Amino acid sequence: MTSSSPMGCALCGINRRGHGRQYTETAGWHAWQQPTQQQIKDRMRARRAARQAAAPTQYHARTAWMADNTGEDGIPYCADCGTEGCRQWMRTDTRLTKRNMELAGINPKRRSGAGWGGVESRPF
Repeated sequence: MTSSSPMGCALCGINRRGHGRQYTETAGWHAWQQPTQQQIKDRMRARRAARQAAAPTQYHARTAWMADNTGEDGIPYCADCGTEGCRQWMRTDTRLTKRNMELAGINPKRRSGAGWGGVESRPF
């Protein structure tokens, strides 16, 4: 966000906690100073205007299928950004795959018996 914090320094806009002593050309070296009510109001309005002008957030959780030209199932990818390597989408897909395996009674952490993730009645 480009606008300063509403409760930032009256002279430079930096928050009190990380301010210390700062230098500005107009005020020189200074300590944090309480902003005026008008500065707080103007900063809050600027932040709100910036939020409203920003593009909507994309959650990268929708799946689409691109053809793999083999006649088999397609390759899943993020439908929001259009890539296979979207980190947010891969994280969501991994979590949903794990949940689907749990619902089917498959334990991917099981190491004995029928092999990776299999159960004795349905080994891989």
